[in-house]
Amino acid sequence: MTPAQDAHCADSMKACQEHVSIAFDQSRAPLIRVTLDGVISDADVGTYLSESDLIVAAGRRYGLVYDGMRPFEVTARQRKIQSDWIRQNYDSLAKLCVGAAFAFESMTARGTLTAVLWMAKLPFEYTIVKSMLDGQLWVSERLRRAGALPA
Repeated sequence: MTPAQDAHCADSMKACQEHVSIAFDQSRAPLIRVTLDGVISDADVGTYLSESDLIVAAGRRYGLVYDGMRPFEVTARQRKIQSDWIRQNYDSLAKLCVGAAFAFESMTARGTLTAVLWMAKLPFEYTIVKSMLDGQLWVSERLRRAGALPA
C-alpha cells in the first residue's frame, strides 16, 4: 500500500477494503512475511492457499511472520477452509515450516487465530507477538537453529 493509500484509508474504510487483503513477501526468504489487511474475500483465501501450496511444494525450510497489525476480517467459512488445508498438509508443514509468529494487536485477531487453532492444530511452533520485529527475531532464531539461515 502506498503512503497516499494509507492516508486515504485513514479516512475511508471502503478504500482499505479495495486493496489486496493478503500479501506474501518472500524477499527475505526463508523468512516469509504474510500481511493481512482489510476485509478478506474467499478469493483472497484461495490465492493465499495457492501461494502456500507453492511454498510447500518448493521443499525448502521456511518460517512465517504474519503481519496482522492492521484490522482484518476472516469469516468462519474461511477459517474452516484454512483449517482443512492445514490438516491436508500437516506432514509437509511439520517437515518444512520451522515456526510462525503472529503479530496481532487486536483481540479480535487473536480470537480468530484461536478459533483456527481449535479446528486444526499447527504442526510447528508458533508465538503471538506485539510487533513485527519481535516476530521476525523469533522466526529468524528458529531458522538459524534449523540450519536454514547462517548462524
